[in-house]
Amino acid sequence: MKAMVICQGKVHEIGLNKKGQLIFYNHTKAELKAEGALEKLGGTPCKCYMILQNWRNGGPLPTELSVEYDKAEAKRIQRYIKRRKQENAKV
Repeated sequence: MKAMVICQGKVHEIGLNKKGQLIFYNHTKAELKAEGALEKLGGTPCKCYMILQNWRNGGPLPTELSVEYDKAEAKRIQRYIKRRKQENAKV
């Protein structure tokens, strides 16, 4: 699955790996980190960074990613419930 977004005036691709993590094909981790610093200084970060933040915080996403976010969130909840049951069984 890949979503296409307009970022800095160009079409960028954002994918999703099997672990439910976003893959930014047009940005390095360092670039996205720098965008975060820009935001903290009061600047406007790029669209890809905003999507990353929304993915982490449950904000609005492009349609393609929104469906995948819901699936990933359901998996996270299932893992959490399973882990809690295992912890309670040990008590």
